[in-house]
Amino acid sequence: MKLLVLCLANPVKPFVQPQTMNSLFNLEWSQPFDLVIAREDTNQVPDLTGKLLSITAKANRGRDILLSGGYDAMLLVEADNILPPDTLKKLTKVDADICYGLYCQRPNRRHRWMMRIGEDIHVKEYPEKFMRQCWNKVVPSDGLGFGCTLIHRRVLEAIQFNCKAELGPDYHMAKAARAADFKQATDCSVHVGHIIGPHEAVWPDPERTFRIRKI
Repeated sequence: MKLLVLCLANPVKPFVQPQTMNSLFNLEWSQPFDLVIAREDTNQVPDLTGKLLSITAKANRGRDILLSGGYDAMLLVEADNILPPDTLKKLTKVDADICYGLYCQRPNRRHRWMMRIGEDIHVKEYPEKFMRQCWNKVVPSDGLGFGCTLIHRRVLEAIQFNCKAELGPDYHMAKAARAADFKQATDCSVHVGHIIGPHEAVWPDPERTFRIRKI
């Protein structure tokens, strides 16, 4: 499998968190893969619309690279996520057209799981029993977030990234994939960190939703 890893950099410094970059270089894969850092410079933090448009443009540049470069799949990574070394090994083995790693919402202090099941666009707070049942398993899902998302070529041949109505390209990609009968899943054994401060990150936890630890 020929893989493209696309990191969606922030428009302001630090463009990519050092811990994120370290995790990208520590990814385990038996063959060479190409790593692209998609970035642009600006003197100010964009508003919500500007941020969504920026992410969408970067994702579509990655899509163009994939389609023209003969890649089989693209792993999307955001600039503040920490991937486990075996991310590629696990996500590529899942029988799904789009496969998500498991990580937590960052801004909200409840740090809910970034996993959507059903049509509801909101991040849900799942009960402990459900989280324990999902833990370290692959579960069907309907997509949420680009913090750690593997998208196979067949999906990107059919769908491009877009954003509208203040909803990001992750939501619209997942919705379009569902409408096109592409299979989506979350691998809850791929535990992804989400940086929430200079020295802290939040990880998913099956007993209490999340845990915060120093980095």
